[in-house]
Parts: sequence; C-alpha cells; structure tokens
Amino acid sequence: MLVRLSHPSLVRCHGALEDSGRCILGLVLDYVEGESVAGAQQDERFTLAHRFAALVHVARALAHVHGAELVHRDVKPPKVLLAKDLWAHPQDADTVKLVDFGERTACTHSPPLRCGTLSSSPLSQGASRCSSERYVPSLSRAWQPTA
Repeated sequence: MLVRLSHPSLVRCHGALEDSGRCILGLVLDYVEGESVAGAQQDERFTLAHRFAALVHVARALAHVHGAELVHRDVKPPKVLLAKDLWAHPQDADTVKLVDFGERTACTHSPPLRCGTLSSSPLSQGASRCSSERYVPSLSRAWQPTA
C-alpha cells in the first residue's frame, strides 16, 4: 500500500523485501540528506517561516495519506525530515519528508513474522486502513479490506 503513495512530502517507498530465513522485513526508501525536525529545533536557520512551511508540507502529506484511507498515527518531530535544500527553498514541498509509518523491519525477541501473520491489532498498527470492513495484513503492514 505504501508503495502506491506518491507525494512530494512523503519519502518514496519503492518496495519491500523479506528474508524469512533470517526473520527480516525491509523497505526500499529514498535517501533524504538532511536532519529531522527534532534535530533542527535549536538551529538558528529554522526560523518561524521555515517551521510554518514544514508544518504546511506535513499537513498536505497527511491529507494525501488520509485520502488513501491510511493513517500515520505517530507523527512527531523525529519522523519529519528536513532536506538540506529547505534552508534556501522552504516553500518547496520536496524539502520536507514525512517518514516511518511503523513497518517492522526485523524480529527481536518476538516470534518470527511470516507473510499473512499479525504482529498487532488493526487499532495499534502504525499505518492503518480506515473502514468497518474485515481486514487482512499485507507486507507493508497497511490494512486492506478482503473481497
């Protein structure tokens, strides 16, 4: 589901991969050169105008995500990246990227994940599909209705 999302203020997800032998799930994402909002809060260059522009870009990205019937559910400063071009071009939507929809990338002490298994309920997923229909998991942990 995340692979189909395309917005200038979302980090592009190109695909997912799985190595069930080593219990690893991974995502192929664009690299963003810069820092998070959490890291930039003390930076003198992060003016009120830059902060407002970043807020507008994140709000528009979230509107796009919600239009796809997904919910991020964990937006916070470390999950908003500021590309190095933000300082010169704060109005450019490509300079702010919302990241981390909560995909699980590796197993720790929990049982191995397999395709078609759940690691938590729909209400506690990082990216959830909103509907009253029955749900099945997908590799990207976004939920989609069954036929």
